[in-house]
Amino acid sequence: MDALKMLLYATPLAVSLAVLAVRRWRKIPPGFTDTVFSLVCISTSCMFVERLSDVPWLYTMIAVFSLMAIIVRQYRKKGWGLPDTVCGVVYIAAATRVFMGLFSLSWLPAVGVAAGAMIIVFLAYCLYLVWFVK
Repeated sequence: MDALKMLLYATPLAVSLAVLAVRRWRKIPPGFTDTVFSLVCISTSCMFVERLSDVPWLYTMIAVFSLMAIIVRQYRKKGWGLPDTVCGVVYIAAATRVFMGLFSLSWLPAVGVAAGAMIIVFLAYCLYLVWFVK
């Protein structure tokens, strides 16, 4: 990847993450600004994945948003149901495609990496609830 293009993708991602971290650290209530910075982080991350591999950004975006849907439903205490199952299947399908292109894996190891990534995200979410939400 060209160094200038990498810098162009990394700058908005780093600035957005820094602003979000400072806002969380200072316990500023979430609002529209957090939503915009989160979407900037997601879109630049998807562009990074597209540049690193031959995977279109759409697969990464679908995987991220389906995982976010599951987390939001759990945060709102909706319980496990059909929407969570559908979002889980969509996540595994899209993330498998992403990891197949990103790490040059066959489909079975890519499914394992996608499931492991889901577990890591859920553990990070639990730690976030303990540290910030309480």
